[in-house]
Amino acid sequence: MKEKEFLKRISLEKGAAIDVRLFVGQVPKGWKDEDLCRYFNKFGTILEAKVIRDKFDGAHRGCAFLKCKMFHVAELILDAHKPR
Repeated sequence: MKEKEFLKRISLEKGAAIDVRLFVGQVPKGWKDEDLCRYFNKFGTILEAKVIRDKFDGAHRGCAFLKCKMFHVAELILDAHKPR
């Protein structure tokens, strides 16, 4: 069994917490960490959302990292946001 299928099965069947980090691009410039959490929480539990900022001037870089509690939550996010 492939690793991805195994992690998904464990996550869905046993409710095992498997932290997954996702990179998110094209984040609106006005969004803060809280806005990301609010938007992505509709897919499941988001443990952390962090907008990437320039280390010199703190400017919003237009991307972020998400940390999901369950593997299937990350899959739901990816499925809903894949290019059409």
